[in-house]
Amino acid sequence: MDKKASSRQWKKLLLIEMFGIAASFLIAILFRFELFYEHMNKGAFDPDFYQLVFLFILVTYAFWVLADNTKGPLPSQQNPLEILVTIFKNQIFLMIVLVLSLFVIHRVDKISRSMIALHLVLNVIIDIPIRFSFAKYLKKLEKLNWKSFNTLLITDAEQAESEIKRIHNQGVTNIKGKQLADLKITSIILSTGDASRLPEQYAKLVKGNISHLPSIERISEVEKIVVGYVSCSEKEKTELIKKLRTYGVPVYTQLYDMGLPIGQEATWGVGGQLVTLYTGMKNKCPVLGVNYTVSNLDEAIHYVRTNRDELSGKYICFSNVHTAVTAYDSPDYMKVQNGAAVIYPDGYPIANEQNRKGFIDAKRVAGPDFMANMFLSTMDGKYSHYFYGGSQETLDALKKRLKQDYPGIKIAGMYSPPFRELTPEEDAADIKKINDSKADFIWVALGAPKQEKWMAAHEGKVNGVMFGIGAAIDFHAGTISRAPKWVQTIGFEWFYRLLQDPKRLIKRYMETNFKFIWLTRILRK
Repeated sequence: MDKKASSRQWKKLLLIEMFGIAASFLIAILFRFELFYEHMNKGAFDPDFYQLVFLFILVTYAFWVLADNTKGPLPSQQNPLEILVTIFKNQIFLMIVLVLSLFVIHRVDKISRSMIALHLVLNVIIDIPIRFSFAKYLKKLEKLNWKSFNTLLITDAEQAESEIKRIHNQGVTNIKGKQLADLKITSIILSTGDASRLPEQYAKLVKGNISHLPSIERISEVEKIVVGYVSCSEKEKTELIKKLRTYGVPVYTQLYDMGLPIGQEATWGVGGQLVTLYTGMKNKCPVLGVNYTVSNLDEAIHYVRTNRDELSGKYICFSNVHTAVTAYDSPDYMKVQNGAAVIYPDGYPIANEQNRKGFIDAKRVAGPDFMANMFLSTMDGKYSHYFYGGSQETLDALKKRLKQDYPGIKIAGMYSPPFRELTPEEDAADIKKINDSKADFIWVALGAPKQEKWMAAHEGKVNGVMFGIGAAIDFHAGTISRAPKWVQTIGFEWFYRLLQDPKRLIKRYMETNFKFIWLTRILRK
């Protein structure tokens, strides 16, 4: 949304808010002087109250002009928790300003304190549906607007399918962070390769090669251009983008590093410049003795893909509160956890603890999110996947979903081992199956702590990178629904999971969650 459109939406919301303030005062007067008294009270006609309404609206308008309208995000750009926090923060600020204003004009003694309190409560109650409804309205409006743009994609033939999927899964991000996930790909121009490599639905969109780039006028109704991964030199790419910009059509250029797309978490603003961040997984921050890596999701994907050969035969853990407390109580399991090549913090409490210890760059790297991004990153077919664990029903559903959601992904194999201890012969047979598949990435879903112990026992025996992902396999198979994004953002995904399976999880969460809080907050471990 451009600056003018954003300003128009703020004005609409401001006008609605003004009506909300007036309505809350009228309802407050009705409650205070009508419903709580047997007969009409003359106080309901006290001009002081109506002067207070005018003052409150004036203060609100000034507050919006100075704060929200200049730097605050629109409700559509906030998650539900952020909307609620904004509402309460605004009400507290307004109350303070209002009381100070009443002192200045010497009217504070003439206004009922209960009246002010009642009004503020009612204003919050009215403001909540206003903001949530307005957020829904803006999202619908933005979606309709973005869907109206027909888009030309320029990319490599080998990358075209994954680029299209990436656009629709993660969106193309412009300089302001606007997600353009609803761009409609209507034309494709290839930097190398030919249309025969693409599925039929994409092949028919190919209009030619950049060596004989057709004019935009010859490509019907193109309104936006996205430049994805192109197989050419930086000089040639620069010349291509320069040429595209002469058509007067917005050009969105995706950023790449070593052939991999750069995500938002891997970019930083330094001195007014956009730079990429790469730490090499060197920074560690122990929490309850577990040596967690300080990183983020985008960098984690980049690190694993570019270091696949060095990581082959090793294992990576996604450790949450439960596994951290389990490792704290068990020296053997602690040794298994810290024996991993990398331990990512799979939970906001862990990442927050890292932040508290001074690692402000530490972000949560959740197993399900890592899997989704890795699947998306390997749709080019250069790496293959093997899934070990879970029920056969889950694996069947997973295979169907992966083929549907990540076209081009290579599944080297899937196996559901018996839910019992394997004999040495069975174990050796399983390892042979995995190695014979020549899989690059092995996703181990045996549940914690069994999966971490299994990976540690097979370190150096498996020819691929092992990941302990537990229930994440069920999320991607669709057999278990994952918490909505806003629930994940506020750190309550564990509570969502508890509601899904209370019988199994309530004891675990009661023990480990409270123990984690005790150890990290009270004892400061």
